[in-house]
Amino acid sequence: MRKLARLTLTLLLALPACGEGGGTTEPQAEAHVGTYTLATVNGASLPVTFTEQGLTVAILSGRVTLNAAGGASDTYRYRITEGGTTSEETTTDLGRYTRTRDVITVIWNSGETEVFVYANNTLTLDETGFIAVYRK
Repeated sequence: MRKLARLTLTLLLALPACGEGGGTTEPQAEAHVGTYTLATVNGASLPVTFTEQGLTVAILSGRVTLNAAGGASDTYRYRITEGGTTSEETTTDLGRYTRTRDVITVIWNSGETEVFVYANNTLTLDETGFIAVYRK
């Protein structure tokens, strides 16, 4: 979530300045493999909106995929509104993950590291004031 939080904050703070709109120790080794859709951020269903200094960023969707070979990918879609102009942006990243019991640590190619807790086909990310819940 740190990556999602940083990306959201970057969009809120940087865009106005620019002037532009794994291994496992679990018996069920592959139970976590699959695609997870972002369901809530801080308990609110999507879209979730953040506003600062005249810039509004809405998280429209998010997805994290974990494959059996230890690869990870994510995609997020945002709606950005500034000065009456609205645009949409999609970000993606790839990475590698490891799993130890119910903890999945993803190191993204962007340099960010995120730690998810896996339980009952759900990934939960709790960082920097953001709690994101992804469901399979």
